[in-house]
Amino acid sequence: NTFSVGVDNTGYDVKFFGTTSGSYMLWDENVDDLILAGASTLSIDTTTDSSSTTTGSFHTDGGVGIAKKLYVGTDLDVNGTTNLDIVDIDGATQIDNTVSVSTNGNGQDVKFFGDTSGSFLLWDQSDDALELTDSSPIKIGDGGDMTVYHDGSDSYVTNATGALKLATETSGIA
Repeated sequence: NTFSVGVDNTGYDVKFFGTTSGSYMLWDENVDDLILAGASTLSIDTTTDSSSTTTGSFHTDGGVGIAKKLYVGTDLDVNGTTNLDIVDIDGATQIDNTVSVSTNGNGQDVKFFGDTSGSFLLWDQSDDALELTDSSPIKIGDGGDMTVYHDGSDSYVTNATGALKLATETSGIA
């Protein structure tokens, strides 16, 4: 049997109350919305996994607006473009494709921090240059055989394996 309130195109407000003062569920016929007010929550307790936009315990054909924090207790799979204003990732991150920062002609600074306080590598968009702080070396070779760095006063090039050869394009050494 079906319980109906009103008829198609002529509805009524329907309100359900619980034991908590000020908490209720309301079908508001003026705006065709189901409203959970006060401490009321929507709890979907099935554990059906989702693998598409039409599977799982909850799905909608429209957009979803969230005014408060969203907690995801497992993997989050997003297909399509995701516009995130601020991102703070506290764990390991794997990116499986090209990473672009900004667009051509509209660069941004990109900073990589080291384990030592004050030590970092910076792509400085205003200088169009890759910059390292003093005593932050560039290490070249599988074992870091060659090192280039500046300590704030002097510049150093060290080579631990083989000969250090400096050549011009026409010298025949390169």
